[in-house]
Amino acid sequence: MFLGLSTNEIIDSMRISYPNFSYIKNQNKSYNYLKFVDWDEDQTWLFIIVKGQCRMSRYIIERKKWRKTRKELHAKYVRINRNTWLDDNYVIHVRKQKWYFTIAIKKRHPSYQPEPNFIFRMYNFL
Repeated sequence: MFLGLSTNEIIDSMRISYPNFSYIKNQNKSYNYLKFVDWDEDQTWLFIIVKGQCRMSRYIIERKKWRKTRKELHAKYVRINRNTWLDDNYVIHVRKQKWYFTIAIKKRHPSYQPEPNFIFRMYNFL
């Protein structure tokens, strides 16, 4: 995950790890973010930069890739409700739209604790 990295570290890492994504210069003066686009696969990756470090990323993907992505999320993280997964370090939230879905990834706050019965609820959603 790119959270905590600087702008230059993200650009370098994306060039190496995801060479099919093109860096698009930020034209927005209100928000500081990096934008990478994979034109062939219709995917966009945004990295929100606060005080020189990535604080959140958003991965925007075509809706037709939802089933595969959901399987990947189930394999790597614990599902706590219909649209949220987590592990020791990250909280992943999915928002589905008509033609695409967005995966928002944030660092998990140390004091964040899911409700005690989240595992029971998780199995009811499967």
